[in-house]
Amino acid sequence: MAKRSIEAGSEATRKTAVKKTPAQKEKENKEKQLAALELMKKDRIREKAGLDDAAKALTVPDITGTEVIHKKFGGGKVTESNGKYFVAEFEGRPKPVKMKFPDAFDKGILTLKNEADSETIEKICEQFRNLDNRKEEMDKKIYDISAEMSRISL
Repeated sequence: MAKRSIEAGSEATRKTAVKKTPAQKEKENKEKQLAALELMKKDRIREKAGLDDAAKALTVPDITGTEVIHKKFGGGKVTESNGKYFVAEFEGRPKPVKMKFPDAFDKGILTLKNEADSETIEKICEQFRNLDNRKEEMDKKIYDISAEMSRISL
């Protein structure tokens, strides 16, 4: 008897349930898609923030006193090294030049006179490049997700 009343209750529920129109179903599907994309986007943004933190944690060596060769100015010496920036003075150039580490080495603007130092610098530059590449990939993924979200119109 109890079984019959449950069946009757569910049958009554089915009869009173409102059927959704195709437009309502489509809107509901789009809302679900947008919610899923929003979660993906937030995850990618979090991942990128983690990469930014990893980049900040990379130790930039103190290269003060290191002899360098500038593509345009010739031989010189690093006189100051402070985190991601360093200053080098070059022979025949009245003003010192401020540069960013590792960009100056990566772009081929600077090389080191001592090859042993070059290997160490190259390893550190590689770490920065890898993080930068991963951040660019993450930016592209975030952009693609945002574009997909904009294509879904409610």
